[in-house]
Amino acid sequence: MLGISGASGPVFPQFGFNGSPLSIGYQGLSTANDDGNLPNGLIVAESFSWVRGRHSLTFGFDWRSFQFSRLSQAQTSPSYTFQNFQTAYTPNNSLTGDPFASFLLGVPQEESLQLNSIYPRWNSNYYAGYVQDDFKFRKNLTFNLGLRYDVDTPRHEAHGAQSVLDLTAVNPGTPGTLGAMIYGSKASGAKTYYKD
Repeated sequence: MLGISGASGPVFPQFGFNGSPLSIGYQGLSTANDDGNLPNGLIVAESFSWVRGRHSLTFGFDWRSFQFSRLSQAQTSPSYTFQNFQTAYTPNNSLTGDPFASFLLGVPQEESLQLNSIYPRWNSNYYAGYVQDDFKFRKNLTFNLGLRYDVDTPRHEAHGAQSVLDLTAVNPGTPGTLGAMIYGSKASGAKTYYKD
């Protein structure tokens, strides 16, 4: 309805007013945020039991896959900033002019549009295997014995678009000093613990 080309996002285009002391108190229109958080999970659990004599054995496996996605729709409609310069009394006079007047004239100082090449997706997995035995030692006494092995993988970004502070990495800016940012797929921040 406004005749703004390229305004195809889910939110109304954002308008901001900056500039002269006259603009103090102006509120911007719309918002740049329309994000969606999508937590997903897949759980596969299987077990089977075997009863023999006084033993009731159960064997099982558990796999849980977790994914957290953040769909950012920030500024997919253009964002416009209006300054006071277009309506200033003299050119580049920041003490005169009004950014709202620039808005009414349809003369923005800046137009921006944000496009995301990828959306972040955080993945992690949990694996477990177990065996347990309900051993009927006497008529009135049963022992429940079991062993479970768990592996919980640290959360990581699926595309390798992540960073973390590694306190053991040598800082390239100050050789010999420990503590540096690690980027990419090696920056999970934690190692898988296999002794659980």
